[in-house]
Amino acid sequence: MSDPTSIPGLAHFNEHMLFLGTKQYPVENSFSQFLSSSGGSSNAFTDSEHTNFYFDTSSSQFPQALERFATFFSSALLSESGVSRELNAIESEHSKNLQNDNFRAYQLEKSRANPNHPFSKFYTGNKATLQTSTIRADLKSFYERYYTAEQMFVAVVSPTPLSLMTPYATKLFSQIPNRGGKNHLYDPPETAWNFFVPPFLAPPNLLKTVPINPTRSLSLHFPLVYKDVIEKRQIQLLKPFAYLGHLIGHEGPESLLSFLKSCDVASGVAVYTSNDLSDFSTFEVDFELTKKGIKDWEFVVKAAFSFLDMLTKELKNSDSDFIFNECIQTSDIAFRFYDPPRPGGAASPLAGSLKTWEFAPNLVVAGSMRLGLGDGLQGARKTVDKVLQSTMRPSNALFTLCASKSELNEGGKKFDREKIYSTEYRTSQISVESWDYQGGRSRFSLPARNSYIPTDAGLRFKGRGTLKERKMKDFSSPPTKLKKTSSDNFCFFKQDIESYGTPRAYCVFEILTNEAYKSAETAAVATVYNALVGEFCDEAFYDARVAGLSATFAVVPRGVRFTFGGYNEKIMQFAQDFVEIVRRGEFLRSDKAISRNLDLCVRSAAGFDTKEPYALCSYYTELLVTPEQYKFAQLDVREKLENTVTKSKLMNFHEKIHRGGKLLGLVQGNLVEAEAEEIVKSLGNYHDHDHEEEYKPPLEALSLPPGIQTTAIKLDKLNKNNVNEAVQVSLQSSVNSERDAITANLMAAVIEQKFYDDLRTKQQLGYICSSGLKRVGAKSLLLSFIVQSSDFNSAKLASAVDVFLVGMRQNVMDSMTEDDVKLLCEELSVRVLEPEANLASEASRHWGEIISEEYKFGRILDQVKELKTITKADLSEWWRKVYEDSEGRRMLVVEITDRKGGGGGADDVNALRKHLQT
Repeated sequence: MSDPTSIPGLAHFNEHMLFLGTKQYPVENSFSQFLSSSGGSSNAFTDSEHTNFYFDTSSSQFPQALERFATFFSSALLSESGVSRELNAIESEHSKNLQNDNFRAYQLEKSRANPNHPFSKFYTGNKATLQTSTIRADLKSFYERYYTAEQMFVAVVSPTPLSLMTPYATKLFSQIPNRGGKNHLYDPPETAWNFFVPPFLAPPNLLKTVPINPTRSLSLHFPLVYKDVIEKRQIQLLKPFAYLGHLIGHEGPESLLSFLKSCDVASGVAVYTSNDLSDFSTFEVDFELTKKGIKDWEFVVKAAFSFLDMLTKELKNSDSDFIFNECIQTSDIAFRFYDPPRPGGAASPLAGSLKTWEFAPNLVVAGSMRLGLGDGLQGARKTVDKVLQSTMRPSNALFTLCASKSELNEGGKKFDREKIYSTEYRTSQISVESWDYQGGRSRFSLPARNSYIPTDAGLRFKGRGTLKERKMKDFSSPPTKLKKTSSDNFCFFKQDIESYGTPRAYCVFEILTNEAYKSAETAAVATVYNALVGEFCDEAFYDARVAGLSATFAVVPRGVRFTFGGYNEKIMQFAQDFVEIVRRGEFLRSDKAISRNLDLCVRSAAGFDTKEPYALCSYYTELLVTPEQYKFAQLDVREKLENTVTKSKLMNFHEKIHRGGKLLGLVQGNLVEAEAEEIVKSLGNYHDHDHEEEYKPPLEALSLPPGIQTTAIKLDKLNKNNVNEAVQVSLQSSVNSERDAITANLMAAVIEQKFYDDLRTKQQLGYICSSGLKRVGAKSLLLSFIVQSSDFNSAKLASAVDVFLVGMRQNVMDSMTEDDVKLLCEELSVRVLEPEANLASEASRHWGEIISEEYKFGRILDQVKELKTITKADLSEWWRKVYEDSEGRRMLVVEITDRKGGGGGADDVNALRKHLQT
């Protein structure tokens, strides 16, 4: 919002430029390369009122990384050559976003704002807005005006003691100049418009828009414009939208969504704050509409305001105190047992929180998560009532209806086009004050008391363990097989109270059955079946989700999978109830629910046509190396969805997949073994089944044909309005030992930044440019190189990747020393041994070993042992076998191109796939 009016996107451009060198470290991308050597990463994003930069890396590299990072903000080079090249990256990023409905909708939202308010600006920029004769001077001017110490906030997350880290960080960031001088000449940017430039005037309140994806939605936007900073801070403290989001977005019985589903007009609701700026916030209620709902959208609006009218009246009653108290209680529990992400994921929001809670420093950590602050329950109740009566009224609402032109039914009326993204839209004014919102109040009620919220006693830890400092992954007590399960079932348990200090548990079970993925038709039936289970259980167990419990059911290629997670006190009963509801199959009784979910699945499948070319490259690469019985072609499944899924087939499918089969499972967390046994027992006839049949084995990738002839396919992009083309080049290698696997990981680390620096930074082939390693099955790895561009065709991109690969030995391998390799091995050892951030991550690693049926819970230790002996010669030999040996090389090239390039289609994919499978 601080962009000069004549240069939209300048703040975003500055964000890009800071990664391209500083006076102390002038080599472009040297920071990213330094982080990559230790498995670290960095990124940034430009929001409306701030730009946020963040990174993470290993503890050993952190001090030097922080030193390099600090120079971004005191001495960025903003070099002339970098400016001219990075402008191409901005344009490429913009081209990627042109067919993205989120970006298109956001720009339309901005177009409804007051043109004199900076929120109305186009914020990412492109060549058309940034290619000026003075652009480098403009970048420098912006940098010197806004990158000043008095407007910056820094968060550092590190295991280093505060007594050491605080003076070190202070020394580094004290070098950032206060460019406003002693007199603080530079006020915060928002003072230029806050509280005297209205964000909205009186735009037409109805906007109809045509999406790229086949979606149908109705959005109600409620702007809350603050009269002053005191009101803004009051809303921050009391968080009325958190309580309203809980009530409006509730999915349980007698909720707004439950009623709309019963009327067959909506299939989902999402409630959130879409803008949270210094002078206004926007509370948004989005409905996913059915075929009937898009025709009767006014009915949905009336129902929504009828529900709000009910809230206004019922929340005045003191009997509703329990709702506020439950919200406060669950937020306190969530904060108390917060599962931290990786350090970079924690530091980024904390830096923003320093600004948000500048007026209350004691709330920097807790303020964004906890409710009941300020005046507590009574303050929350009063503020919620005020927002309901003043902000969430029909006269303050902006409506957005999103669907295809035919469904919008505008009778041939002309649509306008938004100037940045060319989104088609129409605006009009509708009179909503005259609508009757009173009649529906009797259909709704406030949520009942939530019996799933854990008690204080239930949040205690079981056993006598004490919390240990985790400096590396713990392999001393791997999961062990539950003794009471039958010999041919494999259910494992690990009690975990010492490592993570959280009263949670995670359970995963997979019941193998050959009925799950027999054909494209059964895959289509499974897709709808999964959706039906999800919708039914979302309503039945919504309270459990609010209380921090989660459960999913999915039909997967080898069978059916149940997952459970959350606070352990009530997880056993929750799991038993969930399994019983799925087994009973009540969700198959409603014809409306089947029709609604089938429509959702068909439209979701149709969205495949609008995927970005680079995403299609990745999809087809994985499809071509995966046996058909594990992954059916999306277009084949889509055809079956559209033509063959019926209620009778769903019911027949239900009977077959719940007959039982071989059971694989994991229970891990704050439970004792007897409780784990009870949870397994809740699966009832699944693991009691006499399974003599042979089941589908764990996935093994198809082997690409070796030899000088590369396996290649060129495909037409399905969305002709997308200006991008893409290529993915993949090298397949075999994994016959842990040494093979870790050597491949080392090579991927060597290549990653070199590839990015060459094709993205120097050649500027496209914004999407990356390489990485992916395991497909237990014995196969794909080292892939992806590039997407709006300026170059896929053949040019494929040629550029080929040139890079040909030059790898001369440009990268030959210059490496044994010391370089040793350092790489040491850094990779540190990275793979770093403890998981939370219990769920460790459970996921253990589950990977169980579902692969390899049960190597100490696999990482074996890999680290191999790292101690790997030399440059080993890396050289791996590259020779995987790429340079023309007779042994297994390479796959997938291009997504324009029809003018002579690409193929689904038949070509199926033909190549059959060839690879034989």
